[in-house]
Amino acid sequence: DYQDYIIDRYRGWKGKVDANSGFEPHTFTEKTLLRWKRFPLVCWRFGYDDLSERPQALEMMRLFKSHGISGDKVRVYTLIGNESKKDCNKRVREVIAHGFFPWPQRLRPLDYLGGPLPVRHDWDEPTLIAFQRFYSVRMLWNRLDPDDFYYQGRFPLRGIG
Repeated sequence: DYQDYIIDRYRGWKGKVDANSGFEPHTFTEKTLLRWKRFPLVCWRFGYDDLSERPQALEMMRLFKSHGISGDKVRVYTLIGNESKKDCNKRVREVIAHGFFPWPQRLRPLDYLGGPLPVRHDWDEPTLIAFQRFYSVRMLWNRLDPDDFYYQGRFPLRGIG
């Protein structure tokens, strides 16, 4: 009821609202999409944080496409660093292959206060940063092979895909 209340408050609003938060794939349904489609969103956002969310994330992408919503109208938060490079890359490439924009976010522990970023799996901090920068810029991932991304004197994305 409260969601409907908020949506109704913006009925007739001439501008757009950038709801900086994202929808959760495991609770998102076509009913959710139809309800929020009336809201003047700048873009739709949702998280695809690990491969365990793959079925729900793919269903969300299918729903968006079936309603004519694609491209930069959908930004997918893709957590990087919590899985292997290969698995993180797979998720980001799936988002792009479905016609949407990845929004990579480096894993940071809740108690992180700065300094060297703790890393997991086969990541190192410079590669996390380069991966995030590469996949945050459409002009890069749309035109350049990740293996050819030269960043800070090296090719940090070679062999990831």
